[in-house]
Amino acid sequence: MPTVPLPDSTTGMQPVSSSYFGPGLRVRLSRVRGQTARGILTRPLYLPVTLGTFSVDETFTHNDFETSTAGEFSAPAPGKSLRTTDLETLTIDWYRYARWLVNPRVSPRRVRTQLLRLARSKTPFELLAILPRMDGQEELRMKATIRSIGRELRPGEADTRYYTIEIKEWRDMRVGRRRAGSSGRLPMTHRLAARDTLASLAKRYYSSPVSIPEGARAIRRANGIGTWGLHTPLVRHKRFRAGDKVKIPVPVETERNLAASYDAQARAEAQGNRELQGG
Repeated sequence: MPTVPLPDSTTGMQPVSSSYFGPGLRVRLSRVRGQTARGILTRPLYLPVTLGTFSVDETFTHNDFETSTAGEFSAPAPGKSLRTTDLETLTIDWYRYARWLVNPRVSPRRVRTQLLRLARSKTPFELLAILPRMDGQEELRMKATIRSIGRELRPGEADTRYYTIEIKEWRDMRVGRRRAGSSGRLPMTHRLAARDTLASLAKRYYSSPVSIPEGARAIRRANGIGTWGLHTPLVRHKRFRAGDKVKIPVPVETERNLAASYDAQARAEAQGNRELQGG
């Protein structure tokens, strides 16, 4: 953790490390339209400065399974993990004279109040981190929630508060149900609208690895629909009217992956048994 420069009675500031000069990483917290609670972040909040390192952690989950004879296997798990980051910042009473702050106009009281209100509301917001020296290059932009805030008062620094903020990515559960396949609680039903087609339903409810034709075939089979155009409204079918419910089955690729993994496991076990018998 770098040492914060203290004011000097003759020059106004003591010499500081070169790491404090110039535009550093700028971090902004702002509202997400339709998601952030009313009265929270009515104006974007800019952190005064980012201390220490800035890191983003992202994990990639795989499902591992073990067979009795052929050893271990793995397959990518469906869905996406949430990213996490920890930010370190501070507020300082003489912020108007602290030229090394990235955002020296933000009062300590507003930073403290807004961070606590945002965390206690448990409401999502947009986190944006950019590097002005790199033509505004985005280091991170994501919808997020604050999971914890640590505040520290250090000896001899009564005018300064240090904050450690744990932030985790946020994704709307409703969007996840439409896009994440089986992890989004499929199978489910959909209330038919006048313009719904097999293609539009497949695009809405299935993740990108599922092609639209494959998703459409799965929906068609689940609802007992014969030959039908991908882009023809389903309400034109003699069986359906607007407001009727249609079944949205488990994604096609999930069924295939499970079947393939079971077949592979069975073949491996059979091969192992033959080797044991031959030995």
